[in-house]
Parts: sequence; C-alpha cells; structure tokens
Amino acid sequence: LYRTRITGTVLLDLVDNHPHVLSIDTPPSIELEGMELLDIDNPRLPGSLDQVAAGPPIVVIDGGVIPERPLIRRSLNGPAHRSFIPDTPAWIDGGTDGHGTAIASVAALGSLRSKLLRPAADDQVLPVAIARVLDDNTRLPEAVNVKSAIPEIANQMREMNRAQVFNHSLASRAPFNRQRMSVWAEALDRTAYDNGGPGCLFVVATGNIDGAVSPSITQLEGWLTRPGHPRYLADERCRLRNPAQAINVLTVGAYVPQAGAPFTQRQTMNRRPIAQNGAPSPFTRTGLGYLREVKPEVVEEGGNFYIEAGTRLRRNAQLTDVAVANSQFARDGRLIRFMNGTSVAAPKVAHLAGLIERTIPGASVDLIRALIVNAAHWPERLATTEDTLRILGYGVPDPERALLPGGARCLITIEDRIPIGSAHYFRIPFPTDLFDPTPETVIRVSVTLAYRAPVRKTNAKYRGTILEWGFSKMGESFDQFRRRCSTVNPEDSTDDEADIEDEPIGNWNWTVKQRLRTRGTVQKDWFEAPASDFEDEMFLCVIGRRGWLSKEQQDAGFEQSYALAVAIEVAGVAIPIHERIEQLVRLQVPVRA
Repeated sequence: LYRTRITGTVLLDLVDNHPHVLSIDTPPSIELEGMELLDIDNPRLPGSLDQVAAGPPIVVIDGGVIPERPLIRRSLNGPAHRSFIPDTPAWIDGGTDGHGTAIASVAALGSLRSKLLRPAADDQVLPVAIARVLDDNTRLPEAVNVKSAIPEIANQMREMNRAQVFNHSLASRAPFNRQRMSVWAEALDRTAYDNGGPGCLFVVATGNIDGAVSPSITQLEGWLTRPGHPRYLADERCRLRNPAQAINVLTVGAYVPQAGAPFTQRQTMNRRPIAQNGAPSPFTRTGLGYLREVKPEVVEEGGNFYIEAGTRLRRNAQLTDVAVANSQFARDGRLIRFMNGTSVAAPKVAHLAGLIERTIPGASVDLIRALIVNAAHWPERLATTEDTLRILGYGVPDPERALLPGGARCLITIEDRIPIGSAHYFRIPFPTDLFDPTPETVIRVSVTLAYRAPVRKTNAKYRGTILEWGFSKMGESFDQFRRRCSTVNPEDSTDDEADIEDEPIGNWNWTVKQRLRTRGTVQKDWFEAPASDFEDEMFLCVIGRRGWLSKEQQDAGFEQSYALAVAIEVAGVAIPIHERIEQLVRLQVPVRA
C-alpha cells in the first residue's frame, strides 16, 4: 500500500497501463483539505477575504496578534485595539505561541477551511478588535485584575468601536467552585447585565481537559478504556473551568463534525481519532453549571485527540483539526496551522453572533443569544437526555437556521421588558388548513428565552430575577392557559426550585422539561408532534419572578429585559409555513397579570 501525490496524467497511465495496480483511492476529504490548506500561498487567497463587512467588530479578549498576517490583515484594519496589561501598551504579539492570532482569525472568518477551499460570493469577513490581556507567553499576568479589566474592556470597546460581542477563550487552570461563584465569573455576569442597559454578549470557552489539573493525562488514558469516550466526560472532574460557569454568558464546548487521522500516521503508528463523527471532543469540559443549569449552551468544532498503538494518547493537533492563521508565517511560509481546543470553538460562535448583528440591525444581545441557541441541534444523542445536555448543551448552532428563516421554517422573535411580579402573554396562529391533506406531517416547535439577570455573589441565590416561559398544551384555550400560568403566582414567588412544577398532564412531549430548563438565563425546549394535534392558535407566556430582588424593588416597578425566539418547522416537507404564519401573526399587546 503506497501513498503518493501525482498528476492527472500519471493517474490515467496507472489505470490504463499497469495491471498490477488493483485499486486507487483518495484520502478522506478532511485530510485532503488539510493538505490543500497547507499548500495555499498568499497570491492564491480568495478575493472574498478582501470583503470585510461593515459594522461593529468582534472583540477578541486574548493575547496580542501579528497584524500583518495575510488572513487577518484587513479584519484588523479599522477597529481600535488596546492592551489592558499595565505597562505593556503594545497589542502586537511578541511571542511564538500565536494564540491571539489564531483566535482572531476564527472570529473574523468563521471556518477557515470553508472560506479558503470553498469560497462563495457572499462570504463575509468580520472586523476584529483586539483587547490584549495575555503576555507574550500566553499567560494572564498578575498585574491584570480581571474584576476591573472585564468592565473596562467592555466600556472602552463599546465607546471606541460600538462593539457588543466579545470572544473570551480564556480559563483558569481549576474547575469552577460549585459552592461559590468566582470573582472572574461574576465580573462577566455583571458586565453583561450592564445595570439593565444594552449590555454585551460574552462568548466563553468551557476550558480543556489537558492534565494541568484533575483529571490527569494518566487518568484520561485509563478512562478511554473504561468507561470510554464520551461517557467519561460526565464525570464531575471534567466540569467547566472557571469562568465558564458565568450565567449571563454564552458558554461554548467543542465537538468533532468529521473525524480523521493523517494516512501515514494511521499506517505507520496505528493512530486513530478518539471522537468519531458528531461526537464531543475528548477534551471538552462539561456541565451542569453553577445553578445546575444547562452548560455549555452550544458546541462548535474544536478538534480531536488521538490514540496510538491502542493505548498511547496523542494530544497534538493534526491537519484534520481546526485550521487557524499561523502567526509564524513570515518564518516558515505557512499561512495555516492547525489547533485543537475549546479556545477555537468559541470564536466560531462569536463569528455567528457577528453575522446576526448584520442580518438584524439593532438586535439586542439577548436576541442574538436566543437566536444562536434556538438554531442549535444535537449532532448526536448520548446515553440520556441529561448527559447530552451536560456535554453537548443544546447542540451545534446552524447559521442558516439562525439567519435565513422562510419556507418550511418559521421564526418568530420577541423583545420586551417585563415588570417582575407580572406575566406577558402572546398568541401564535397556526395554519391548520395547510396540513389538511397530510395531517401526519411532523411539526417541530422550539422556544428559546434569553435574558441577563442582575447578580450578587454574596447571595446564595446569585441571580436577582428569574424568568420562565410557559406554553399552552394541546386543546387548551387562552382562559385555561392563563389560569394555569397564574397558579405560578409570580408576584409572591421567589427563586425556589420547589416552586417550579413539572409539565402538566396532557402537555406536549417537551425534551428538556421545565425544572431543568428554568435554572438558566437562556432556556430552550422543543417537541415534535403530528400536524393533526395542533389547533388554530397556541399561546405563550413569560413570567417574571424574584430571586434575591427585594419586594420593595419589585413594588417600585423593577423591569427585566428579555428576548424570545420561537421556531415552527415542518419536518421533511417543503410546505411554506413561514409565509403563512407571517400573514397570520399579530402578536397581541402583552397582558400583564
């Protein structure tokens, strides 16, 4: 068995004139693409990389960058950059690790593999602003006080660049403390909340299982045999690294869309990928979160680990992993290198957030977060629903589902402010006549609520407010629905899980269930049912309750902003439900209970 790179002429000669050649095959596409990426040079870059989209930049809170790298040069040309390391004014990287350059390239381009090998006319490259906090050794200096640095970065970047999306691919060595919220995570939560103002969206990596703290690499190697991947990821020692437990941020884990290992390593070293197609990355850290809520909320491509000779773990990235800009291009001539880690998964989600900003001008950070989570789907289902939510969150966000509603997918968005102690009600029409010929058609309904709560780490409840949503059950009238929701009694209820009842009998078959989904500040659930089960209208409510917020603050009219994304999809049939509901929908003035 031989591996070679040949021209088309030689290939034809082998096929036509050499009877001892029994078979010819090409490398797996992901490996072939990696080889092609390594061969790309500056003059052959797609012209679409020159098309930097207008609008505010994605802020990358990370190390410095090499600004003249061809892949990110234009993205960095325009936004204001700053170093937030005391006595280190330069935002240019003086080291060789290139972490900041790599993260900036993914935030700007999304998938470098797609942008370089399959360029499209409508490709968008996003501007990026650098907020430097790591030194030349990719370490967080002791002089950087994250409690003050996080709000300072947000305030200055909003003022200089009008930015509201921030990528945060940083983590401490230790997993988060379940008994007490950290200063770092609280700083992210407070800054995102912004005293009830416009706020900002922090996209935060879960952190990696890298042997720096428990579990050790020896422990991980043992787990690969028993209980095996991905079951070991549900172990408590694999929980999120601080500050990924922050409740007002969008936490991102890693998965492997397409597994592979370079051919020569497979043949000579018996090297195999650990995670298979659609599986969580072997190093991704997992939830549940500080409030036992769903964390991470989403996952994105983060690369793989490999097993060699059946037992030895290999963690170094291969050309089948995530392509990033190479900060050492001037030295070795390679535009691309490859990385693995949740650090490179987070900026891909930040890139999607930037695309939503441009598709829906004026979208709040709550709506952006709701749309990303609502567009997510599980790449695979693990042993139990809770294990799937702990490891994969709500799944992989699909840009088309977030950006391009229409046809068989209807998307309804709502943004509002609710006084705590009250409820908002909405009517959603459903075109039952569309399905008279095919009543067995499967309909999928998903609801996502996102809000940013005031927080206080000195209070055991941590969040000052709690919102939850309710949905009418089959055949339920508005009066029946409203009476059922009123039993929650939001005026007097506090953030006590005992007050949250399970789904009522006769309800739709929701996936996550109310008790688990209500623990977080982004709450998604979904069900599937035949079209024949739907009436002409459905009802949705949002209920505002107190956490540590005082009764006096509630009586003074304290309001909580929120966003809802409701998707109604037809499975497998091109029925234009979006256009019909768009004609019918008239969101009523919210009714305050």
